[in-house]
Amino acid sequence: MSHTLLPKELQGLPRLASLAALCAMCFIPAAQATDIYYSIDAEGVTHYASAALDSSYVILLRGETAASASLPVSRDKLAGARAKFLATWLPKLRELAQKHQVELALILAIIEVESHYNAQANSPKGAVGLMQLMPSVAARYGVINRYDVAQNLEAGVKYLHDLQQLHKDNLALVLASYNAGMGAVARHGRRIPPYKETMLYVPQVLARLANLRAQAPNKFGNLSCIDHC
Repeated sequence: MSHTLLPKELQGLPRLASLAALCAMCFIPAAQATDIYYSIDAEGVTHYASAALDSSYVILLRGETAASASLPVSRDKLAGARAKFLATWLPKLRELAQKHQVELALILAIIEVESHYNAQANSPKGAVGLMQLMPSVAARYGVINRYDVAQNLEAGVKYLHDLQQLHKDNLALVLASYNAGMGAVARHGRRIPPYKETMLYVPQVLARLANLRAQAPNKFGNLSCIDHC
């Protein structure tokens, strides 16, 4: 897939464009494996691809799939969970998006990848709730109960706002930091850490974001802040 066929936000991220194309629209059959290669150019920029584009590319992950980074869920089931969630929480989401200047579609994309709208979701690493808050993040934003939907959303969106400020709205680094932590991104020279989970997570959220934006005129016409607030 050429960069010109990608959404505008992906075209502006040369480090991720090829990797984002690996999981276009995020729903890759579980049996379809993908190798991930990387190359660092003369300016120190890391590029990712699903095949060795030239001799400078080195294998990073072999036989992985974007689908393996999240719970198995069908498109219809996810859409149903989203509709049920928005029926109750859309006003709160609009409020948070506007208050913290975070794109509403981005919030939804992260929730879809992190928890599939399951407020009781737990990860083996200790993340909890809709936006999968780690204890340290919850403590930073004064969360008492990470399972509480309102508290979880408030802290998650605040965290996204702070990451956007830190990374000057570089969405790739925002997502990498959300997944791997700010320290991991800093230790790797403000690049996406070469962790399997993070390498799959970033393009998966980008793909969900592109999907949500594409659906906005028809399915999400009632969502304010679908673009930047």
